Amino acid sequence: MSRENTDISESDLVWLYRQKIVIFMHVIGMAIALLAPIDQISSGTFIASIVDGVLNVIPMGRNFSVRSNIPELVRLQAAVMVFYIPILISVYLKCPDFKGAQRRILKIIAKSKIKLCFLHAYLIFVAASLFICLFVVEGTEFATLPFLTSRFFLGVFGPVIFALTPAFTTCWVFIVFLALVKFWKADVSRI
Repeated sequence: MSRENTDISESDLVWLYRQKIVIFMHVIGMAIALLAPIDQISSGTFIASIVDGVLNVIPMGRNFSVRSNIPELVRLQAAVMVFYIPILISVYLKCPDFKGAQRRILKIIAKSKIKLCFLHAYLIFVAASLFICLFVVEGTEFATLPFLTSRFFLGVFGPVIFALTPAFTTCWVFIVFLALVKFWKADVSRI
């Protein structure tokens, strides 16, 4: 990875954590992990039915809770964080570097046909990875990671795993797709 790409990634991350909604999401995730009483979560039928309903649509949290020492908290936090995914996507689409990323991809495409083929494969690979992350992967692959055993680490890393990662993977699928659409529409004159 070049130094320019690293700088862009760091500036994107700094920009992202200046957004109030991202900070609010982390505070909510930390509060759920540290303050939610486990016995109340497992006994509350209303909360449990809402969590089960969300996790029936996107089973990521249920899959991760399989190997967790605190499965109720993992499921609750994952269900809450799912609601932040569309908000985070809309926040990232407002990022100043969003259009810049599209321009950089169009320049890469214009220079090389091999890179054009690679971007088509990349789009399929990232979309498949997003599908696997949301619907297939189980916590067995992550059984030793601390966010499945510690309330503190669940609060710190849970929002990243259950909201930020799917949101930004979706955004990258969207960015590459839009760049390929512009290229195939021969709108490369704006590069």
